[in-house]
Amino acid sequence: MTFTDPRRADSGSRRYLRLAFVLFLVNAACMLIRYGQLPLAPVQGDEVIINDAAVSLGQGHAYAATTFAGSPYGIDHLFAHFPPLYPLTESLAIRVFGVSVYSLRLTTTVMSLSACAVLLLLLYFLGKEKVLSWTAASMVAALYCTCAPLIIVDRMARMESMVALMVHLAFASVMIAAVSAGEREGTSGLVRRGVIACGLFAGFALSVHPEAISAVILLAPLVMLAVPGYWGSKALSALLVPITPVLVWVLTFRSNSLVALRQLRAILHSATPKDDDIGTWLQNRLHDRNVASLNRHLVLALILGLVVLLLLWFVLKVRRASVSALEYRLATAFALGSALELVAMEWIFHMNVNRYQFLYGPLLVGVAMMPFGERRVSPVWRYAVSLIVVLQLIVITIYLAPRQGRAGETSPDRFMPIIHSLPAGASVAATGDFWLDFKELGRPMTIIYVGHDGRDAWSQEPGNPLDRFDVVLLVEGADSLNAWMRTQLAHGRRRVGYQVGNDTVGVYLREPTATPQMTGR
Repeated sequence: MTFTDPRRADSGSRRYLRLAFVLFLVNAACMLIRYGQLPLAPVQGDEVIINDAAVSLGQGHAYAATTFAGSPYGIDHLFAHFPPLYPLTESLAIRVFGVSVYSLRLTTTVMSLSACAVLLLLLYFLGKEKVLSWTAASMVAALYCTCAPLIIVDRMARMESMVALMVHLAFASVMIAAVSAGEREGTSGLVRRGVIACGLFAGFALSVHPEAISAVILLAPLVMLAVPGYWGSKALSALLVPITPVLVWVLTFRSNSLVALRQLRAILHSATPKDDDIGTWLQNRLHDRNVASLNRHLVLALILGLVVLLLLWFVLKVRRASVSALEYRLATAFALGSALELVAMEWIFHMNVNRYQFLYGPLLVGVAMMPFGERRVSPVWRYAVSLIVVLQLIVITIYLAPRQGRAGETSPDRFMPIIHSLPAGASVAATGDFWLDFKELGRPMTIIYVGHDGRDAWSQEPGNPLDRFDVVLLVEGADSLNAWMRTQLAHGRRRVGYQVGNDTVGVYLREPTATPQMTGR
């Protein structure tokens, strides 16, 4: 029989807690430095449609994306593009702090830091219970807290960090239940609560985004296989997964619940892009030269790599090793979950970072358990992880460092002088680059956003669909939306151009007016 020196174990836990505290501060610093500038501010891409209804609700108006006038899905009257939990939470921050790039990113930042804290506490529990050695727990903590691609993605005003928090809570609940089941006397209540809490938090994750289903794929085998018995609690947990988002939905939309559901189904069917399978995704990455796109796909590559490692290590090592019953149950559950995730990536949900990025923490824990567990970690692994952490910190430092000549490009107020110069009371249409500025000023505008605005409906009416607007604003690029808008604006308008950082801004005025008094940059 092997005896463990309690003083050494206590020393290991103290060292881990000190390291975890430092790592959490590092993660927080990486999330908060240049908070209002990076990623590019004002908000970009889907951040507009995600946040528009939250802004409306936070300002005391209806729960609707009012900027998307004439939306073919009706989101300008009732917003059900996504489940409601994230916009409802974000609207509270907007109500307290007003509209700004900071209030929009407050919710996602708090959720990301909370998800990090939950994972660090779970690793402490696993170390105390000798499921992971303190060295292995420290390695997982370091890899998660300094993961540059994930930090960059989490800095956007999106809901995935809220999904990550719910997934980490669900994962921690089932792991605590699995470790406690049969290991100590008098823990049956804790196990039942853990199993039930897992289903509840998984349901809340689905209340944030339906893409959280990929987390359910990983969590379900853990509940079924890693926790022996407790079938009544497992049945209740399984029921909570669909019941929770339904209750959140009904409490939010009430008598409009069916109307909102039809909108969500229509958007999922018609407007949600169909993503690639694994092979096509890998081939497309060979031709990808966009830095932001490469970063997002690097997160997805990390997830794919961890999923494959889980499966390989179970087949090649764990099945042949002499491990405890708990370790074997956990390894089997993780291996089954990883196999199901591969099936989802290839044939069901396909490859999209938004569907899988919140799995990074749980997958890291699973990968650490299979080769290490409570066994000693060899110096090679420690040096390798240390090198990865240093490289990650260098990458995030380069990303966050101000670059000469780019201050104007990333300033959240860089377009404000142009908007202030517009005629008072003018009806304005604009691309998403200007959305946040108009919201901050409380000025009405109509956004031109492919797939969700009224552009197609307007085009079916006689005449030029943009004639209803006095002013049209766009950051001029080579995309199809810009090409369409410039075609519609070619006659009967006067263009005033500005150079703002690396962006060329076109202001198209329907009637001759004085040139806006501002200095182009």
